[in-house]
Amino acid sequence: MYDYATLVDTFLGFPLDPEHQVEGRRSDGDLVRLDLRTGEFGILSRSGHIVTYFKADPRTHGKGTNLEYFKECL
Repeated sequence: MYDYATLVDTFLGFPLDPEHQVEGRRSDGDLVRLDLRTGEFGILSRSGHIVTYFKADPRTHGKGTNLEYFKECL
């Protein structure tokens, strides 16, 4: 089983998979990424520190889809 840091490094540390992932930058330079297949969601600060990483779920964040949630977080 992987630990949190390994999961985050794998998700945010590798290049974007444009077939299954979307990403964008906030005005402060933070990187925001969502995997459309798995629901993985993460934010990496512009200085390279983990802000958050979790499996997004519309029942938790209250948006209709994970993509809507991603767009709101930009």
